[in-house]
Amino acid sequence: IAVEVKSFLNPSMIHDFLRASGQFNGYNVVMHKKQIERILYLAMPVFAYEKLINYEFIQDIIDDVKIKFILFDHKEKKIVAWKE
Repeated sequence: IAVEVKSFLNPSMIHDFLRASGQFNGYNVVMHKKQIERILYLAMPVFAYEKLINYEFIQDIIDDVKIKFILFDHKEKKIVAWKE
């Protein structure tokens, strides 16, 4: 697997997500073109995912870009969920 880790510490989580989803999409394109056979995940804090997933346009981006997630608890420093 390949993992892009984001902290979502800026005041606008939406801005952070849009930037992260663009990077995720770019990495996927490059990996596909270079025939790198890895599954790419976006790792992010579970608190950010739980807020962002309530926006329909965020769900649309997740579906269109086919983002897979590793959600982590930033306080406990552990993975809490894998979402595909």
